[in-house]
Amino acid sequence: MTSTLPNAQGYASLGLRYTLISALCALSATACKNDVDQSPNILPQGTPAGATPGGVMTGGGMTGGGGIGGAAGGGAVVGGGQPNSCATCPELGTWYRFTKMQIASLDGNPEHPAIRVLNNLWSRDIEEDQLNVMFEVKEVNGSQITIRALNAARYNTPDTGYCLLPETAIEFVFNRDGCDFTNPEPSGINIYAGSVDIPKNCSPELEAPNTIPVREVTLTGAFNDDCSQIISGRVPSASIPQVGLTQTCTCLSPIVESCGGLDPSFESEQCAGCNTAYTSLQEQLSLFGELSYGCEANGAPAVCLEAEFEAERLNFTPSDC
Repeated sequence: MTSTLPNAQGYASLGLRYTLISALCALSATACKNDVDQSPNILPQGTPAGATPGGVMTGGGMTGGGGIGGAAGGGAVVGGGQPNSCATCPELGTWYRFTKMQIASLDGNPEHPAIRVLNNLWSRDIEEDQLNVMFEVKEVNGSQITIRALNAARYNTPDTGYCLLPETAIEFVFNRDGCDFTNPEPSGINIYAGSVDIPKNCSPELEAPNTIPVREVTLTGAFNDDCSQIISGRVPSASIPQVGLTQTCTCLSPIVESCGGLDPSFESEQCAGCNTAYTSLQEQLSLFGELSYGCEANGAPAVCLEAEFEAERLNFTPSDC
């Protein structure tokens, strides 16, 4: 009987897999256990009423219906259910920042083991102003609201904390019924994380560079009574294009400075133009099991995604980077 030993390329592949698994597990102490935690995610609550660190203004109560399948309608109580709730808001030019982004299902699997890792990472990045998804109210026309969704980078200036990245912008048109809203036509969101000089995602060849592209996005949710918050936000369906995963590399470190910034001269089969701190997003997800690509984006294979979100109104207008 003979035995076969891995060649040098095999050892390199095993080494990469071990490094990626170790990094992913470090982000969540329980991410690599076989048991599945069914308990709901518990996230840091919003800023207490009256306090405005980072320029975030909080609002009233947060009661509202709605689920993955639709907006809070059909008698759902939103913000106390006052007859004139949201009658005069949101106002044109209002800005919101996401205070919660959590994956509910990935690749068609609500128990996908990568969900805990990504949710922990995104929660920390939001708390530390490294992940800033913004909504700008561009137009209010009766029951329709046009929103510009874009990202901001962490920017260390007093009272603001971040600056806008116009190249990441995509518009949504919401149909509004009282405080509840949904978008009948799917749109998209680009996910940028990091500071102005150091992005945590490296994708120099994509249309919105250094972002994770999320496409075919439908949203449902509700404003609270005075529109100071977006509550019960859901993403019933969305997808990440396969090309977006193969062309995006990610730095998993929670400390953005340790990612080191991008090096256009860096040569790599998967992460050219990044640096050694970045690894393929597709390979990171595939470590938890091969992806099925059960959705489409612009007619091409994509990973299915469902999510939840919340947002708070800003009391200032962010500036471009």
